[in-house]
Amino acid sequence: MNKLTLLSIASIGVLLSACTTEQLPIGASLRITPDIRTLLIDAPDDPSEDCRFDPNRYLDVPLNITLTDAQDAPIGNAEIGVYVDFAGNTYSGSETLQLFQDKNGNGVVDAATELVSDFNSDIFRTNTDRWHGNALLLLRINLSCTYRASVFAFAGAVTGSANIEVAYDPEDVQEETTTSTDTMIEEQVSDSTDIEVTETDTDTPTGTESDDGGNTIVDDETDEDIETIGGQAIR
Repeated sequence: MNKLTLLSIASIGVLLSACTTEQLPIGASLRITPDIRTLLIDAPDDPSEDCRFDPNRYLDVPLNITLTDAQDAPIGNAEIGVYVDFAGNTYSGSETLQLFQDKNGNGVVDAATELVSDFNSDIFRTNTDRWHGNALLLLRINLSCTYRASVFAFAGAVTGSANIEVAYDPEDVQEETTTSTDTMIEEQVSDSTDIEVTETDTDTPTGTESDDGGNTIVDDETDEDIETIGGQAIR
């Protein structure tokens, strides 16, 4: 084998190794689209009521994860890993987020065969598309309660993330606050007008006069009805 052949083999090896995540080009970036997603749900009639998790109340959202170089050119055939908050393999409670890989390319979740974030699953890993440098995944977002979560992706030392939030519709919250305030005002008005009215008979002297000896004599006492409202006597 001559030196030219050895040099060619070495050159091919360098080109192939450039696609591995351990040696991504300087300036490479990893993006998740959408990077922010806020979903509004109806507020409960009773704000003090505990939220009840319903696994059948959800929305499926596509996540496009793209790996590019400093010139924004796609990097294909590179391995990426994906973490999801509150998923079966990252959280001990109810799965509010579930990650699916669209294996058959139909664009919808096939729960029985495509779930990749189950409680016994490893952190999901896949390769970017050879030509487009991306990986398309599906995220199932539960809409039972309010919460915030993140999706975190990495390729070697390059990372990217997306933020997910489920919140109450501000219009619902404002309406419930107004209704609660109106109710409190009505109760206060009702309490202030519901005052006990009582009648008390008292003997009140009507006047005085003096006898021939200069002694003061009180006139006969007269019964007078007095109304008491709120503890104040009104004649």
